[in-house]
Amino acid sequence: MIKRRRIIHRLFFLYIADEQESGRAASFCALTVGHYVTDLRNRGLSAFTVNFYLSPIKQLTKWVIKHRTRLGLTDVQTNNLRDVQAISGLTIERGFYKDSLNESERDQLLVSIDNLTDRAIVALLVLEGLRTVEVTRLTIGDVDFGRTQLQVHGKGKSTKKAIKLFGPCAESIRLYLQSGDGVPPTAPLSTALFPNLKTAQIRYRVDKYLKALGLKRPKMSAHSLRHTAGQIMIDKGVEPMWVQRHLRHELFETTQFYIKKQTERDYFIKMPDSV
Repeated sequence: MIKRRRIIHRLFFLYIADEQESGRAASFCALTVGHYVTDLRNRGLSAFTVNFYLSPIKQLTKWVIKHRTRLGLTDVQTNNLRDVQAISGLTIERGFYKDSLNESERDQLLVSIDNLTDRAIVALLVLEGLRTVEVTRLTIGDVDFGRTQLQVHGKGKSTKKAIKLFGPCAESIRLYLQSGDGVPPTAPLSTALFPNLKTAQIRYRVDKYLKALGLKRPKMSAHSLRHTAGQIMIDKGVEPMWVQRHLRHELFETTQFYIKKQTERDYFIKMPDSV
């Protein structure tokens, strides 16, 4: 990752050098970074790739500002660099890259699973919307039946965040724990809820159940169950801001993915015959 950032930094400074050799004003400042972003876009790079190039430049800017005294930067230079931090990335139009189950298919999937361990795992994915890695990180103490809460150790996060524990999911977890399958009743709260469970094992099990029901489609995977949870919440009228909070999306535009999909699906049904 560090090597990749250095390459991106080098490409940016080569751009500055080329601009200067061509007689155009260029330096490590917001104006030049803005021109660089435009140049990358004009070269046909996607918005995702442009943002990929922009991020390390902004990280470098942040580091330089932090060490401005040691580097001998003037107030003007520092302010110019702060303007770089304000540059927004390009908007990425997200496609519906993952399929999701409808409510009937979701219920069919859960009912078809006899194994109590697997049913609890799938319930956490398709009802709570957890990521596969988040399921593997759960401990017994993360499940609070009394307050109907679930403490989730999110992707790339060092802290846990509480979310609502829905009744059907709580019941699946309770039955799993009562069965003694995987963890003994006297296990400490710090014990993994699903000992030695790996994300690859979750993907294998989900694929197995989807195939058995004829629900396995090209864009259907274990992660699709998270999309299923989000999509059904939106379809049932849950406020988008609560869906964002529950799924722990940092950006609201990620939650809007489900709203856009709902709009595309319902457009021809809900548009009037005449206006």
